[in-house]
Amino acid sequence: MYRYVGGRVTYYPRRREPDDVGEQQADCSQLNGCGTHLYEHHTNLRKVGPKNFLTEEQRLRLQSFVDRFDAAGGLEPAFRLIAAEVHTFFPFQACKTLQRLAKRFGAAPKADPRLPRLTERCASTMPGADGVSISRALWALGKMGIRDERLLRTAAARLPDVLGECGPITIATAWNAFEVLQFEPEECLRAMADEVLRRLDDCDPPEIAIVLHAAAQLR
Repeated sequence: MYRYVGGRVTYYPRRREPDDVGEQQADCSQLNGCGTHLYEHHTNLRKVGPKNFLTEEQRLRLQSFVDRFDAAGGLEPAFRLIAAEVHTFFPFQACKTLQRLAKRFGAAPKADPRLPRLTERCASTMPGADGVSISRALWALGKMGIRDERLLRTAAARLPDVLGECGPITIATAWNAFEVLQFEPEECLRAMADEVLRRLDDCDPPEIAIVLHAAAQLR
């Protein structure tokens, strides 16, 4: 299906969302949310890349935070929780929190003065982020309509180093976010284009459509 995003027509494949269970080990990030979404008419059910294996301590910390975040009654208590713990977030947790914030509250967090603390944490931990985490952070920026230059630059600098570990939908998510935000990191876009061409046989039509549309909108 097509949607108008920022005055532009952008293609999004339809999806079905399973329950968001056990997501702390993160199979993939998708264009309209998180988890292991399956697209209608998208029959290649291959993995989207290696899982980001966390230490047991990280896994427990993340699960504790996610449980408390999901139990928060609204945006204000969610931000109070984030503000109290954001300085302890590791890369996977920082990017996942940004994504969950955008998924749950849409563009509303954009106006909160506490949001920059989270985006700054994502940026500062980005050198240790995996591809799925990067795509989650980028998707969240696009969802909220935030052009955070530092986070975009650090994501673009990190992404070429982990492209080989990314599945096609993860790469397509990054392309789409760059298109929505009209951010054009030349070296990163070239690396992503080369990676898509190298693995074209692994890509499904929706992924190719997303990449081509984004590439046409960016220089």
